[in-house]
Amino acid sequence: MQNDTGGLPGSRNPCKNALVLCFQYLVSEVRRELNLRKLEIELGDSTDKISENFRRLMNEALAAADTDVLIIFDEIENISPMTAASAHRREHDDALLFWQTVRAFFQSLRKHKLSFCFVGTNPHLIEMTKLHEIDNPVVSVCSEDIHSDVNTS
Repeated sequence: MQNDTGGLPGSRNPCKNALVLCFQYLVSEVRRELNLRKLEIELGDSTDKISENFRRLMNEALAAADTDVLIIFDEIENISPMTAASAHRREHDDALLFWQTVRAFFQSLRKHKLSFCFVGTNPHLIEMTKLHEIDNPVVSVCSEDIHSDVNTS
């Protein structure tokens, strides 16, 4: 349930709520795909706690399954600044906070890896050096590989 500002009822920060919901979904889906038991996922109420708890929960899931995971983000332009369908996603820090947390996980020392593949028709997210005047965390972990002449036959 969302309030009229895009966040959860009683919250003043819609970006933080969108971030929590997104990371709760990722952890839940990874656990489901790895056939791990369902958990009540509590990430916290500050961006630092959200990031810390996401990393901890994801590390626990990967360790329990003793595997690496690849997550494919399709239609990435729909959540990227400048190309997002909603004004909220274009104008607020959702994408920045999300990718900062993903990058922190990607760069942390751990036994198992969580890899990402970005799919979309507009590579804008990986071409921008800044997101809302802050260094784009995606640029340093992405290599751009564009395939425009893919032959499916």
